[in-house]
Amino acid sequence: MKKQRQRALQISLGLGMLVIVILVEVLAISPAGIYSYTLTGYRNFKIGAPRQRILAEINRVPAIRTLITCTPDSETTLLTQRHFTHTPELDASDVWIARYRNHNVIIFLFQEQTLSRILLLKTRFSRQISSALFDTCRLDLLDDIELFLETQTAHPVFYH
Repeated sequence: MKKQRQRALQISLGLGMLVIVILVEVLAISPAGIYSYTLTGYRNFKIGAPRQRILAEINRVPAIRTLITCTPDSETTLLTQRHFTHTPELDASDVWIARYRNHNVIIFLFQEQTLSRILLLKTRFSRQISSALFDTCRLDLLDDIELFLETQTAHPVFYH
């Protein structure tokens, strides 16, 4: 009887520690907000990589199934259940917006056919949140992105 009680206590303490670790991860280590990556990149999306490499990495993420291309003249939405193919719209656009199923959004900014910056809108608990920069193609905001990130107050901004 004493061993069963000790075992139950060990299991409950282990589960309690697991809950604490998850809460610390969600609330402190990766809080919701806008993340700006300009040096190394985010996960497998590396700064300086060509468009084809970024598209291949997007195709490796099963949660990304919507890709929006932004040009001064138009906005094109690409939807797929499997893989995105390289299209003229992707080649002509310097701004790609990738939407995750959990409402996170990534903006890929290209200069001279290579990735120059990644902006990630990270949500907490898969809640849908709104931001003028991430909701639609706002090339006017992207022209002076530093000023926008410094002056917007809706979400905290984290630089990497």
